[in-house]
Amino acid sequence: MIVLFSVKSGCEDCDQVFNELSGAAYSYKLAQVDIPTFFGVVYYTTRPLVKAIFEQHKFKTVPYLATSEMVQKRDDGDFYKMEDIWRIKKDSAFETQ
Repeated sequence: MIVLFSVKSGCEDCDQVFNELSGAAYSYKLAQVDIPTFFGVVYYTTRPLVKAIFEQHKFKTVPYLATSEMVQKRDDGDFYKMEDIWRIKKDSAFETQ
């Protein structure tokens, strides 16, 4: 999972990172890689739930790009199972700023 934490307007760096992430997601789709990967964007708002996410992770600036590490709980031959999880906590994620 690759998530961009950003704002919708007023941030040139955010726009540039969003464009790069969009291009990477499109290229990944065209490559038809067998590893399930999800791309997402969370935009900051003053809504309590969204604001709490940014505060929980102590984000002081944007853009902030985070990736998670997949926890594999099956052999490669098995089909995706619902009990598989993706760790997205800050302590277990690979992240860049």
